[in-house]
Amino acid sequence: MQDIKTMISHYADIKLEIDELEATVAKLNNSFDDLPISEDIVRGSQMEFPFTEHNIHIRGFEHKLYMRKMHALKQRQELLLRRQAELVELELKIEEYFSTLDNARMRLLLRYRFLDKLSWSQIARKVNSTPDACRMEVKRFLDKNENKEVVVNG
Repeated sequence: MQDIKTMISHYADIKLEIDELEATVAKLNNSFDDLPISEDIVRGSQMEFPFTEHNIHIRGFEHKLYMRKMHALKQRQELLLRRQAELVELELKIEEYFSTLDNARMRLLLRYRFLDKLSWSQIARKVNSTPDACRMEVKRFLDKNENKEVVVNG
C-alpha cells in the first residue's frame, strides 16, 4: 500500500522511463541501417549439366554484429513492454483511487495534472479558476492525504 503522493511520483517516473526506453528502441531499430555491408563476387557453376561457370554476387553483413544488435533490441522491447504494463496497472490504481474521491473538482484537478499532464494554466482555464488556486488546492489535498494509504482492489 502506498500513499497517493508516492503513487503519483512512481507513475511519473515510470512514464519518463518508458519515454527513454521508446527512444532507445527507436535508436536500436535505426542502427540496423548502419550495419556495414560486405560485398564480393565469387565464381560458381550450375549444379546440373552443362556445369557452366559464372560469377555470383554475394552481399550481406556480419552475422555476429547483427545478432548482438537484435538481442539488445529484443531485451529493450521486452523491458519496454513490462514497463508499459506496469504503467497501465498503476494508472488504473490511480484512476480507481481518484474515483473514490467525493469531491468532483479534486478528481478533475488531479486527473488533469497527473494523468493528462496539463500545466496549471491549462487546468485553470478548464475549471474556470487561476493557476495558483488550482496548484494550492491540489497541494493542500496531497499534504492532507500524505500519510493515508491508498486502498484499491487488485
